[in-house]
Amino acid sequence: MRNLLIIGCFILIFFGCKQAPKENRSFCYWKTTMDLSQDEIKTIQQLNIGHFYVRFFDVDWNPYEKEAFPVASVYGSGKDLLKYSDITPSVFITNAVLENSDSSKLDSLASRIARKSKQQIDKMCSYFANDEASTLSYNKNLEWDRMHQISDSLYPITFKASKKRFTEILIDCDWSSKTRDKYFFLLRQLKKYIPEYEISSTIRLWQYKYRKKAGIPPVTRGLLMCYSIDNPKDYNVENSISSTEELKKYVDGASYPVKLDIAIPVFSWGVLFRGGKFKELITQAETMDFEKDTFNFQRKGPNRYIVKTDQVLRNMYLRFGDEIRIEQLSVMELEKMAVYLHKALKPSKNRRITLFSWDINYINHYGIENIKKYYSILNN
Repeated sequence: MRNLLIIGCFILIFFGCKQAPKENRSFCYWKTTMDLSQDEIKTIQQLNIGHFYVRFFDVDWNPYEKEAFPVASVYGSGKDLLKYSDITPSVFITNAVLENSDSSKLDSLASRIARKSKQQIDKMCSYFANDEASTLSYNKNLEWDRMHQISDSLYPITFKASKKRFTEILIDCDWSSKTRDKYFFLLRQLKKYIPEYEISSTIRLWQYKYRKKAGIPPVTRGLLMCYSIDNPKDYNVENSISSTEELKKYVDGASYPVKLDIAIPVFSWGVLFRGGKFKELITQAETMDFEKDTFNFQRKGPNRYIVKTDQVLRNMYLRFGDEIRIEQLSVMELEKMAVYLHKALKPSKNRRITLFSWDINYINHYGIENIKKYYSILNN
């Protein structure tokens, strides 16, 4: 029993201690499963990541039921994420939900978001606690029943410890000037239903710049999303993800009344056009060698390719004459952006620096050392 108490105290102390430099290094985890590969675990350790925003689910509007409903919920245990990092659950809400909901529906929605988020948190903690308790209780010299008893005794301690990894819930919404009052009401109601968690909100660049029009969300912490500046559906845009020069048009150093964390882009995509009109986005387009595949593609410009043959690409049907625009920031451009943001935004204690989004392909493209450099620039 004494040994159990010692182990329990160690677990609680370990999870209770905060390592500021580590937890300031963050990633957005926007995948559908929370199960990690060994390469991903190794990468977390190499980058010393201490925090993840994890997309728990989205909320969209059902026009037939005339009700908001959750979609695209994440699945998997998430036990490895919990082992190495703090977690901020993220819930994305479409503008259609706000446009079609009155205060009564929004209050109900806040209650349901709170309940579903806590259920997912408890599920993650339960998976982790079971795994940790079993690991700590394993002893080849003990009988199985005795190890099981020890594991059962440790479970409440490991569960309580893992709950310390959750202190905040992020609401992600590109609210408009017309829906801002409804969105702010939803945030206030959500805080009432889960007062034990800090409620934070994403801040788009236009919301940051045009704050009188967009309003200031009633939160104490915001995540400034320094990407998706232009509309990818616009044929004439060169890179809709971001650039330092475009960023300067929005972030000019003006103070913001909410503490801001920073998110910068390390993702990429291809944008498919047909007859000059947008068709769809191609994920992980950077893994394809358009330059060398001269039989199927012809280079039109620095980041544009013409489709030369009818073909099927990742369940998408490409036609002769289609055009693909590849969008991704270069290694140097992202460093330039980090330097500018460091100068433009006043230093903030314990500011969290986040990269969007977690994917080994994206990380390999930029390289471990370059990503460490981006963190260093923005954290200093």
